[in-house]
Parts: sequence; C-alpha cells; structure tokens
Amino acid sequence: MDSSLVESVLGKNHSMIIDEDWYEHTIIDHLVDSMGYEHLFGPDVRRSSENYQDVFIPDVLPEALSNVNQGLPAKAIDEAILKIKNIEGGSLEQRNEIFNDYLQSGVEVRYFDGKEERNEIVRLLDFNHPENNVFQVVNQWTFVEYSEKRPDIIIFINGMPLVIFELKSPSRVETDASDAYLQLRQYMKQIPSLFVPNVFCVMSDMTETRVGTITADEDRYVAWKSVDGDYSETKNASWKTMLDGMLPKARLLDIIQNFVCFNDTSEKNSQNSWCISPVFCREKSCCPRSGCGCWRWQNWRVLAYPGERQISVDGVLRTFDSKIFGEPNDCGHY
Repeated sequence: MDSSLVESVLGKNHSMIIDEDWYEHTIIDHLVDSMGYEHLFGPDVRRSSENYQDVFIPDVLPEALSNVNQGLPAKAIDEAILKIKNIEGGSLEQRNEIFNDYLQSGVEVRYFDGKEERNEIVRLLDFNHPENNVFQVVNQWTFVEYSEKRPDIIIFINGMPLVIFELKSPSRVETDASDAYLQLRQYMKQIPSLFVPNVFCVMSDMTETRVGTITADEDRYVAWKSVDGDYSETKNASWKTMLDGMLPKARLLDIIQNFVCFNDTSEKNSQNSWCISPVFCREKSCCPRSGCGCWRWQNWRVLAYPGERQISVDGVLRTFDSKIFGEPNDCGHY
C-alpha cells in the first residue's frame, strides 16, 4: 500500500494495523458522521426467520413505504411488498431490471378497499424529499441461498439492499481490488436473490476503488473521480472521493432515478453512468442536440434532454460517436 495514502488517512505517527476490518469501519464511520446514515451491525438486526433469507430488513421496509406513500392504505403497501419480494422467473439480470423499474417508477398494485377494487402506484423511494427515506449502512449481513455469504457492507434504503461493497485489506500485497470483483461475481452466483434489488456494486482495496453494475465486466468498473466537478486531481481518485461523490443521500437518489437504464436485450447499461459529474456543463457544442444539459466526465458523457428520462451514455473518446448514437436507441423504452 502507498505510504502516502496511509499518512493521509492516519497521519505520520500512526501505529494502527490497516486491515479489512479497519477499512470497513472507516467507510461506515464516514457515511454515518459525514452523511447521516444509520449504522446497523448485521448480526444484531432482527430477521423474519432463522434461515437468513431476508433480502429486505423486515422491521424497516413496511414502515418506510408507508411513510413514503402517506394516504395509501396498508393493503396497498402490503401488496407492493409482496410483488417486490416475489419477482420470479428469468435471469438475475432480468429480475434486476424489473426491480430497478419499480425503484424508478413505483409498483402498480390492485386491492379491494371494502367497496371496490382500486389501482394505485406505490413508490419505493421519495426522490423529491430525501429526508423521507431511511438510509442505513449495514456490515456483516448474512444471507443464505445456495450457500451462506456475508458481504462486507450493504447500503439499504427503506430496507432495500441497493449498494453492495466488497473490500480487500489495504495492507495485504497478495490481494487487491480485482479480488474484490471476483468475490462479487461469486456472490451473484451463490446468493443471487440479494442482487435482485441492486443498483451498483463497489470494489475497493482503499488504493483502488471502482464501481459497476451486476452485468459489468471488471474493465467496466470505473472510478468516480470528482466530488464537485474539479478534474485537476483525478489520476488517483481516493475511496473518499467515491463516497463523497456518489453517496450523499440526494445524489444517490438522483443516480437511482435518472442515471440507470437497460438496453432492449436486458443488458444493463448503467455501468456507464457511474462516471457522470454532478456539475452542469455550459458547453452546448458538446451535445448532439441543442438545448440539452450535458454532464462531462473526462472521456465520458451523460446527456439529459429536457422532458425526457435521462439516459447514461458511454462515451469513451475513441468510440464516442458510435456509442453516443447507439446505446440511447437500445434504451428507447426509457
């Protein structure tokens, strides 16, 4: 591990052992102290059964959805929970697409109110009022499916596991962020149901931190390199830059709502969106359509056209034209 990185975190006179457990708690402390997340230790969380097959936090989900959907009866909330718990058939990727649509657009439910059958939309997240959502960072959450696994850190919003971290020890030369990626892939095979609600994953060994989706190959996991749009120091973006750039509550909700799409072959394109910058770009010449907003990120761009759902676009410089006019067509239903 780079000694300068150690000093930047602990100071020059440090004597602490930097291992995976220390790194895990450093991330948790930052999310709690700087962003107002609630910390839960997985083994202390009440589960609905002893077999550790809860994808959602049972004591949080119903109350959180009732708070987001004030005015809707418990029957509507219960029906929505039943639907998101029972997305059956198809591949993990296909079920993940359905769940992400629920996150963005809500869950359509039908229930009988005692007089007539009614149709309603139950929102899983309150995008307009971040404070109405429950943000929790949970470590050591045991989940059992084909085998028993325990991801390092999971971010739950309203009781739903939307972001999964896999960490490797910064001090062990024999492991690095690539090992974290391989571990994530194993999780997807052994505990796939935990990844049905997933929006993105994080792989990190502290020196290198990258973000991608469940369909992304390792080379499509990318670093978030700016908190405020300043690109002067982006070569070695730190783990803290990713946290501060992606995980403030309002920004994370914005990413979920506006920068996730799938193409028509059910291959998730949102791995391309993790390079967006939140800073608005005034350079209209960079946009293929006049009047659009453009967020720039080094060789990557994300376009948002007024009146349309915002779509993430992979714009690697050497293939910028083909990408920018190709993938949006595949995401036409968004």
